[in-house]
Amino acid sequence: MAGKIEEKLLTFVREKFPDVYVAFLTGSRVDGNANDESDYDIYLLTYTRDYVFSELFLWESKKIQLVHIPVAKVDEILWYDWFARTGIHLGSFAKGLILLDNGYYLKQLISECKKLYNDGPRLCTYNELYLYKVNMLNLISDLSANNRDEEKMILGQELYRTFIQYYLHSNFRWVNNHKHLAREMNLFSPALSNRLLNEMRSFSHSLNPDALLNLIRKELVPMGTLDKGYSRYSGLIELKFNYLVINFLGTHDFFKVHYLIQDAIKTIKEDIIYYFAFRSRPIGDDSSSAETLYLVLQVESENFPNSIITKIKEIFSTQISPVKIHYPVNIDFSLIFGGGGMVVPFFRFFNTISNTFSKDLKNESESIFFALVIIKKIKDVFFEAESKWIDFIGFVERTWISSAYDNKKNHLFDQIVEARKNLYDLFFQQFSRQNEILSEVFHVHSSENEYFFIEEQLKNLEKSLRLNQQVKPHQRWVPGAKQVEPHWVVVKNLLDYSLRILLINESQKSYLIYAIAHLSKIDK
Repeated sequence: MAGKIEEKLLTFVREKFPDVYVAFLTGSRVDGNANDESDYDIYLLTYTRDYVFSELFLWESKKIQLVHIPVAKVDEILWYDWFARTGIHLGSFAKGLILLDNGYYLKQLISECKKLYNDGPRLCTYNELYLYKVNMLNLISDLSANNRDEEKMILGQELYRTFIQYYLHSNFRWVNNHKHLAREMNLFSPALSNRLLNEMRSFSHSLNPDALLNLIRKELVPMGTLDKGYSRYSGLIELKFNYLVINFLGTHDFFKVHYLIQDAIKTIKEDIIYYFAFRSRPIGDDSSSAETLYLVLQVESENFPNSIITKIKEIFSTQISPVKIHYPVNIDFSLIFGGGGMVVPFFRFFNTISNTFSKDLKNESESIFFALVIIKKIKDVFFEAESKWIDFIGFVERTWISSAYDNKKNHLFDQIVEARKNLYDLFFQQFSRQNEILSEVFHVHSSENEYFFIEEQLKNLEKSLRLNQQVKPHQRWVPGAKQVEPHWVVVKNLLDYSLRILLINESQKSYLIYAIAHLSKIDK
């Protein structure tokens, strides 16, 4: 490695995060836009987190901004970046300067991201551009007619940002909502960028919007009605899997929406072989920590046909209104469950959980009860030796505990330490009050056969996983990590999605595993 600063940063990474899989430097320190106050942006690809998370370190008088990304979610995150046309993570990967690689994994990934980023974003659909233009016309109208200075200032700033987004979308450029938006505009059209900036400065001083409005109106004229070059049917994107993932945005009453989904699916059941809904933080999108609901639908054919997608959109838009529905979400479940051959067995199992418990899934108490049943069944099937179970559940606890206190916002390291301590204190107090009842519920099902068919399917999963020798390299734990076996990552994901299907939230999920880990130690 040529630069001394890169050597120092690698030392920092190895000291603070000895189990990191790969790491690279990116941002302004790489692309030449840095100043003396700029952060050092480092991406860490890791197996010790389930979500994207950022934290700020102050180390040897340097500000180091760390972004932790779970290895198994890299594809989801980069796909969301491409689909949303932001290019934030793709751009960061594309200009990444490798600090630590694992074989050629990071080198190949950066090469792929460079190609994707340089090729530009996907085409913007007619409807997407149309909505941008409608929003702009409304802002122009509001700003023209408004007489209140404070409102004019906000409207002017919003119009400035919305026009840049629209202009970049129209010209097939990457677009995001952060400071890089103006930078991308300046790179693409320096002359227009400078005129906009000058008019915005003038408006900020005088609060007279006429010049700014005239410039934006003039630039909108050549864009016409948006019909040219766009297809009204380009909203459907060819899926590379035989399953469709749908996101129900803005979900608040998860149990109600879950019931509506189950009811709506009855009308398309003949087209679908397996389906299940699950609760999760936004997949791929690290700008929000609000949990949302996803639905997975699988067909028998090799690809998911657009004809069924169209039918689904029509049904859901009427039966699950006014919940906003996002089509499609790209999740490569082969990365999560240890290879393409494992997707169908896992989907079959999740479909069983969904059909078994959905009719009784009415509130959080029932969710937690059923969750204890599933955890117990996974323990019985996958872990004959109690010591292995204790090691596994400890591994899951270390991975999941962070999801209960990190909200995917930026934190200083000492804030994270304090949040972690407070959470453990809270969990300890809660467990002290509940350990007897949790133990009773957890053990009552050890001898019951009420859910024997779930156990049978788990046994089939365990056999398939044992026979599957093609566990992808990035599904394996970091070499040298203590007490962790390669297939544990997949079993953890099995447990994770099972609890999500039961609508367990992140905090409950972390607490349940904490409680089970402590119950197991007590039993031992």
